[in-house]
Amino acid sequence: MMKKIFISLFLSGVFMYHTNAQTAVEGNKFLDNWSIGISAGGTTPLTHHSFFGNMRPITGIELNKQLTPVFGFGLEAVGSFNTSQSRTIFDRSNVSLLGLVNLNNLLGTYTGVPRPFEIEAVAGIGWLHYYMNRETGSDQNSMSTKLGLNFNFNLGESKAWTLALKPALVYDMNAMGSEAVRFHSGRAVWEISVGLKYHFGCSNGKHHFTKVRAYDQQEVDVLNAKINELHTQAGKDAKALQAGTKKPTDIPDADRDFYLERRYPAFGNLVPRDVASRAAKERCDAGFGVNNTGLAVFLDFKYAIDRLGEDVVRARYGNLFDMYEEITDENPYKTPMMIFPAIHYTMGGIWVDYELMTSIKGLYAIGEANFSDHGANRLGASALMQGLADGYFVLPYTIQNYLSDQIQVPRFSTDLPEFVAAEKAVNDKIQKLMNIKGHRSVDSIHKELGHIMWDFVGMGRTKESLTTALAKLKEVRKTFWSDLRIPGEANELNVELEKAIRLADFIEIGELMAYDALNREESCGGHFREEHQTPEGEALRHDDKFSYVACWKYTGEGKEPELIKEDLNYQFVKVQTRNYKS
Repeated sequence: MMKKIFISLFLSGVFMYHTNAQTAVEGNKFLDNWSIGISAGGTTPLTHHSFFGNMRPITGIELNKQLTPVFGFGLEAVGSFNTSQSRTIFDRSNVSLLGLVNLNNLLGTYTGVPRPFEIEAVAGIGWLHYYMNRETGSDQNSMSTKLGLNFNFNLGESKAWTLALKPALVYDMNAMGSEAVRFHSGRAVWEISVGLKYHFGCSNGKHHFTKVRAYDQQEVDVLNAKINELHTQAGKDAKALQAGTKKPTDIPDADRDFYLERRYPAFGNLVPRDVASRAAKERCDAGFGVNNTGLAVFLDFKYAIDRLGEDVVRARYGNLFDMYEEITDENPYKTPMMIFPAIHYTMGGIWVDYELMTSIKGLYAIGEANFSDHGANRLGASALMQGLADGYFVLPYTIQNYLSDQIQVPRFSTDLPEFVAAEKAVNDKIQKLMNIKGHRSVDSIHKELGHIMWDFVGMGRTKESLTTALAKLKEVRKTFWSDLRIPGEANELNVELEKAIRLADFIEIGELMAYDALNREESCGGHFREEHQTPEGEALRHDDKFSYVACWKYTGEGKEPELIKEDLNYQFVKVQTRNYKS
């Protein structure tokens, strides 16, 4: 009878495992789903002793790897503290290799997120070591087995921490090697402990497995055939467009790759501009770009014109369309526009306090000029909102706190030492620039700076490219201050001098952008580190490490800036990764 019960349970387990195996998951790479934990509690003999009277404290450490949402394994070391005189603080230690079975996921379906409460079965074998007093002989070794349950409480939104109550039975299987291997209640102990475990981050950006929608083979075959057909046709069309043998209006909708709708069916063209820009760049990098350079994609307004009418589109975008036609000699109302993404702004700005005052007393920065909302949300696309909020609702109520004291401050004289020092510093800088008398024009150095920023600090950055950028920017700085030539005189209207002063600032901000991008080992919003992306090529944030505003303190010309972190503490909104696909 007992044998039949064990066989039935085994077959049920195999069936349930097979059922769970149909749920595809992400986060199953070798370095995914590791955890480390500590525990403390007590141990007492199973039989012939007082339960509490003979209890001794224990402590342990464990390292676990979850292979699937159901099965895992772990290595555990537990030591029991000695309550009698001995040469060691422990009287025995047990190092075990354990198998772990999540009973909730075995008996039910894994939902993609660990449940708040789960029960885990534990079983394994180990090496039991007894520490003996010198008077009673040498240390003894034995084989052990462990059988138990973990009552797991998975904490927080991210489920990165687990608090567990862990009762277990530990058997000395062969009485320090003196008897045959067998289960014997007289050689068993209870272990009851409380453990805290941390789950390391996975490649999917979570601390656990996530579900992936499973496609049947027929769906996969149809999708692959369609993608291959589109790639083939898109490649032919791209080459024809680049060669000028085909016009964009010659390509029917069926042969067009609406790549934003394809990649992001829930949002399409309404995805944020950083997402849309990277998608356009990916198409061009893959060889599907148009124009004779291959560095453009088409933006066709015919669908909006059909829906809204040309008059409405003209009222909204008339100036833009007129400029485009002047540059390209093509009518964007009739012919798709050629566009290519570019980095045109930086998120963040000057540091300000909660009243929008900078580190210079009395100097305020509002809107996109300061660092607050536009940088703190780590996604950008909020400059207009911040400008309106700062100008209408914040500054009118904060600047008066400063101005209220200024009515009693006498008018400053420009003869004060501070004015003299500031004016001298500006004149010294101008004279330094005018006296270089090198060979390079301002525009040539500016163009070199632009190429470095475009190629190495662009929409896709890497640690290697940013390190290269910093080295090249130092060379540009050196060239600027040693080989710049500014024609004309300093005391006349000199546009080249104005550009040179601005270019010195551009070099500073370029270096700062590279330092900041190199420090931020994640992808988020307009900042895309190619080493940190999902398997589908989307931005992969690391909120546990980089949920802060990076404030950089100027330390002097040519010196590395100092990083000051201001943590982002969201109390009223839930921090989560956006999904534009569904």
